Amino acid sequence: MEDGIKWVRRGSHRTAVLSAFQQGYPLTSTQIRLLALKLADSISARDVRRVLGEFRDRKHVLQINSAAKGNLFRLTESGRQLFSHVFGAPKPKRTPGDIDWDLYSFVIIGSIRKAALLQLCKLSNGKPNSAFTVAETRRSLKTDYPGISLSMASRAMREFKRYGLIESAGATRKGRSRQYVLSEMGRKIAEVLQG
Repeated sequence: MEDGIKWVRRGSHRTAVLSAFQQGYPLTSTQIRLLALKLADSISARDVRRVLGEFRDRKHVLQINSAAKGNLFRLTESGRQLFSHVFGAPKPKRTPGDIDWDLYSFVIIGSIRKAALLQLCKLSNGKPNSAFTVAETRRSLKTDYPGISLSMASRAMREFKRYGLIESAGATRKGRSRQYVLSEMGRKIAEVLQG
């Protein structure tokens, strides 16, 4: 372990990339770079990929999904121990095992999808069967994302339905709009996003 600590501390990019995993949740290389910029202001996307490769070779980082876009990386147990020793902090949380990480990746690489899923979780107020419509979702998103249109919200909802993140809950009382509820997987992914 001592060799690993010295190895990380010898490189500012390694230290910065390792620090990005503080919360313990899987991250894309883009997210890692944005977090690493706090410690290494000149780190590029190429640097992040190189350092992730080094961590992967040493079995400290693992890619956990098979997505062509939005590859997700998490710390292994040895990576969590290394983090704890390098930063003198508790080990980051373990990555939940019952999440479809390909779906998670699909959600986080789209800012509208990510915002919409978080908003749906907020709309359901933690109640498993709280139903919502596309229009309600868009209205509640308008405060944080003023440029979001009804078609953008509708597209996100269609994608969520296609991938099983939401389920149909019938129609409104007047029968004009469809209502949806978060599926179990949709709720789990939203919980991970909320941290």
